Amino acid sequence: MKKLLLGSVLALLGGLHLRAGNILVTNYNEDSGAQLPISLSSGAALLKGGSVQIGTWISDPTALIAGFTSPAGRDALLAAFVTFGEPSSIGKDVDGLYQFDRSVPIASNSPLVGQSIYTMIGNNAALGTSDQFAIIRHNMTFAADAPVFAGVADISSAGFVVLRGCLGGPSITTALGAAPSLNINAWMCPEPTSVSLLFASLALIARRRRMNAV
Repeated sequence: MKKLLLGSVLALLGGLHLRAGNILVTNYNEDSGAQLPISLSSGAALLKGGSVQIGTWISDPTALIAGFTSPAGRDALLAAFVTFGEPSSIGKDVDGLYQFDRSVPIASNSPLVGQSIYTMIGNNAALGTSDQFAIIRHNMTFAADAPVFAGVADISSAGFVVLRGCLGGPSITTALGAAPSLNINAWMCPEPTSVSLLFASLALIARRRRMNAV
């Protein structure tokens, strides 16, 4: 039944067609039959909704990702993100699954050429309104159409790095079965240890001031 359901979905979504600048974006690996569903920072499943977009950053995004601590940080991160085609959503056809085909011509002088391919996942219908994110760097780069560039941005197979979020989140049950999830992060907060050190430092300063005042 699951295979029949998946086959119907994939038939509707379309396979990987050889068109210029074509990328299949998915969290389902057809070869292994494995999926990597998405869970929110609360541990709840993101079965429907959420936004998935692929693209790249022309320069190293490490600082921008580290600055993702507020709406302003999110906006700066997205402003520098060069998108490839339109976004899609999670669970549009099957709970917990996203699988969509994007085809955009890539000229040899395009800023995309030679840049790493990234997948961004947000918890809302648009990345610009999301407050929880996962950011994945795939083990491949954009190339010019020569005559065809095609790839698969699959987060259910090896060859990707999670830059934000974490693997091995709660096991999520979807229409395709249960599996460990990719857990997406909310706004970053100081770790408990950091908070404790901050309060300890403030207490020490206050104590020294009282002693100096005596």
